Order: sequence, then structure tokens, then C-alpha cells
Amino acid sequence: MVGRLGDAERDLREALELCRKLGERSLIGWTAAQLALVFLAKGDLAGARRIRDDPTVRVGAETSSDLSLASVEALLALREGRPDQAGQLARHVLTAVRSEGWRNPMAARVWWVGRVFGPELVGGPAAMEEARRTLQAAGWLHSFAAADVVRRSIGDG
Repeated sequence: MVGRLGDAERDLREALELCRKLGERSLIGWTAAQLALVFLAKGDLAGARRIRDDPTVRVGAETSSDLSLASVEALLALREGRPDQAGQLARHVLTAVRSEGWRNPMAARVWWVGRVFGPELVGGPAAMEEARRTLQAAGWLHSFAAADVVRRSIGDG
């Protein structure tokens, strides 16, 4: 997505339409969330809100798709000057991912929340360092770039 937002938007719109046509419930929320992130990176808050508010992309509470959309909601809250709500949503997503117990996705989410919302939300610098080491050992280097892209997209919020 970095540097090619137009291509990313086009591809994700196509992927989202395919998810709808195929009734793909496991990827629709994630795909929609990625499209919303592209809109945020482009500074198009209205586009990100349209995705957030679209009932066709929600499949049910606590699925990974809906957690992706909750992450978008947290970013929008932060960008719109609602830091308390943003932090609450980010903590909710982090708690849900931690409860699943998958090491690499959990480390990726800890890194993402810590970089975007602040390390205090994830347990401080030690938790961030542990997440960094886990991601590097697993080769999940994209997690670092993803958090930085999101951070830049929300600006000073």
C-alpha cells in the first residue's frame, strides 16, 4: 500500500466487491478495513467513515474481520479528536487478539497499538520490545511498516 495508494484503493475496491458477490464472510471486514486505511492515508475521512458505517461489511462480534473494523473505528476516533474512545477501542481489539493466543498476530497487534496509540496501552516499552523481537524473529517485518503508515495517516490527530 505504501506509495501506491491509488492502486491499493482500486485493488481493494475490487476485492471488497468480490467478497460481497461470493458471500465471503471471513475476509470482508478485513478487506473493508484495509480500504478504510487507504482512505485514511489519502486524508479521505469521509471515505473511511463510509466503510466503517457500511453494514454489509460486518459479520459478527469478535471475528477477526470485525476486529479489523474496530481498529479503523479507533483510528477515526483518534483522528477526530476523541482520544479516550480511541484508546478504549484499541484496548478492546488488543484484548480480543490476546485472548486468541496466537503469538505472531498478538505481537503484531501489540506493536501496532503501541506505535499508534502509545506504549502505555500495551504494557509499556518492555511489551513493545518483546513484540519487536517476536516480529523480527518471525520475519513479520511488514508489521513495522504497517504501523508507521497508519501513524502517518492519522497525523497529529
